Amino acid sequence: MIVQKGVYRQFADKLIYRTQRLKVGNGLDETVDVGPQINEQQVATTEKYVQIAKNEGAKLESGGKALNKPEHAYGWFFEPTVFTDVDAKMRVAQEEIFGLCSA
Repeated sequence: MIVQKGVYRQFADKLIYRTQRLKVGNGLDETVDVGPQINEQQVATTEKYVQIAKNEGAKLESGGKALNKPEHAYGWFFEPTVFTDVDAKMRVAQEEIFGLCSA
């Protein structure tokens, strides 16, 4: 997302707040906001991009980890993840990544 500098922090805080309240689980459950990723390889790819973003200087604000709680035992789940301070030249800003949000 691209956000105007004057409202950036306020927007980011609201996005982080909302993201942390998303329900992750079975995609067939109507109360769930975020379903599983397609497979274990996609979770590994998402983890790789989290590390790349951190190494390039993006600030991890929320999420960033695979979920392995008992309620996530049947599927490949990843925490909804938000990065801030993302530069347009960073890979997370240039590539489509299923599992991350960058502002």
